[in-house]
Amino acid sequence: MANVGKEEERLAAAFFNDETLGLDADGAKHAAKIAVKRYAGMTATTSVSSTAAHPVYIQPEVVVDVTGEDVAAMTRTALPTLIAGNPRNQEIFVKDGDLWHIGQDEKGKRFLYLTTPQTLQATLRRRARWQRRNENGDTRACDVPRRVVEDMLSSREWYGIPAIKSIIEAPVLRPDGSVLDEAGYDPATRLYLALPEGFDMPSVALEPTQEDAIASRDYLLDIVCDFMFVDDADRENWLASMLTPFASHMGAMPMPGALTTAPSPAQGKSKLLETVQITYTGDKSPSNAPTDSEAFGKKMFAQAISGRPTWFLDNVTGVFGHQSLALAMTGGKIEDRILGQSKNIEAEWTAFVMVSGNNCQIDGDLAARLMPIRLDTKTSRSQERTGFKRDDLEGWVREHRGEIIHHVLTILRAWYVAGQPEPKRRLPLGRFRGWHRIVGGAMEFIGCTNLLGNYYEAMKDSLSTGDAMTANFLMKLADITKGKPVMASRVFDIVMKEDATGELKETAPDKLKPYLDPFEGAKFSRQLGMWAKTNNRRRMGDLNAYIEHHGEGGFSFHYDTAPVGVPVKVVLS
Repeated sequence: MANVGKEEERLAAAFFNDETLGLDADGAKHAAKIAVKRYAGMTATTSVSSTAAHPVYIQPEVVVDVTGEDVAAMTRTALPTLIAGNPRNQEIFVKDGDLWHIGQDEKGKRFLYLTTPQTLQATLRRRARWQRRNENGDTRACDVPRRVVEDMLSSREWYGIPAIKSIIEAPVLRPDGSVLDEAGYDPATRLYLALPEGFDMPSVALEPTQEDAIASRDYLLDIVCDFMFVDDADRENWLASMLTPFASHMGAMPMPGALTTAPSPAQGKSKLLETVQITYTGDKSPSNAPTDSEAFGKKMFAQAISGRPTWFLDNVTGVFGHQSLALAMTGGKIEDRILGQSKNIEAEWTAFVMVSGNNCQIDGDLAARLMPIRLDTKTSRSQERTGFKRDDLEGWVREHRGEIIHHVLTILRAWYVAGQPEPKRRLPLGRFRGWHRIVGGAMEFIGCTNLLGNYYEAMKDSLSTGDAMTANFLMKLADITKGKPVMASRVFDIVMKEDATGELKETAPDKLKPYLDPFEGAKFSRQLGMWAKTNNRRRMGDLNAYIEHHGEGGFSFHYDTAPVGVPVKVVLS
């Protein structure tokens, strides 16, 4: 290396590292010539440049001879070089039917980007020695032929290259309850764990007890002790939002998002959600929500293909609700065209969605996918509040991030080793059954019984919420009556005498509520009959709840119990 000039070393580094130094076409060609001449014989432990985005390795034991016309043979020889000996070090993956690379931005954040011919060519240069024989049989080093690159991309037969689901930036629990805490690619979950340098987390006990989990609950709730939640349900919804992204890889996918609202600014809506985002990703990255549907779709697609684990839409106003986002959050795929390319790409939605707004109105479809968290300081001078336990909450969360994650995983692990007890309460967000089982079960396990207890009150101004409330009314009656026909008087008794939670009274159709009185049974029966005739077999809510009118035979209540079907594809362009 001593005889190599600084400029030559810079050009060679650019050549070997995806040409990240801003070279034009002529500069790239010059870099290639230098690299082939100077570095083709380097050993597998030699680094071209310490400033390179990734360490540069040449594997002299893998030689690809490009003499002749058998491109398929060249491809078969070169393909295994893209597979890392240690899966943790893998940097190229299959996702949604295409090859993708792991990249890193200026902040050190990992992200996925679609493999281009230029990117693949640069990667192949680093992974093998390429040579060509002349007519005398002598070999000379050469560049990766473009025809090999094109053949590899077009063949779509990438045997051995692992599939990737998404990038995560914090340890999580696997479906078997084990902790994924080793950085790099994890074949068992198809997740890539990108941890910052110096990250440290106390180990999670193999068999934490319920008492351990409750202590972790108290630790987490203390983080937000200075926020003025409207009631306990809002506080518990924040805690569920903290658990949700960590539980998503246990089987809680698809998952609902979180919504913070307040009647006026400066009440801590953004700061509250930042505690979740910093804990899960190590940083905060709030984003504005374009009001234009096309611009919103483009931004949403960019989020999906990047593989980033959260999407925080800050300070939304007015009526907010994009059908494309609502569909994606219930397990859909998003299809759009990548800038500068002619083909459409299909991407799976895996991000945890967070939304904050002042007095915003959420469209009904999106309202059925968000956990509401309300704040109200009950003063017009919220910005003048003092006496906080933690004046720099963001800094404190960053400093104690590993400890916070430890407590989140302790709750989930304790619930898992306790036998994964099922939740006893029905929750309004019916589509998210895996999430309900895991997060709902874990919340009840640690004594939090108000999860989503504020949903109907918080979302009362949202469009189409009436149907969602009625659907819950019908589903609860279906559970109690087992789908068998009952008379109106029996329905009245169930609502008035047997529902200790009061949920049926709260979610009853508006036309029936005036008659929910012990002395109005006859009027209730008549109104139920008229309402049932008008709404006979009309499906409501995510699970298609409905009432069936049997004439003099009474009424029966039903809803779909099968899991949500094939994910919807959202085509943005």
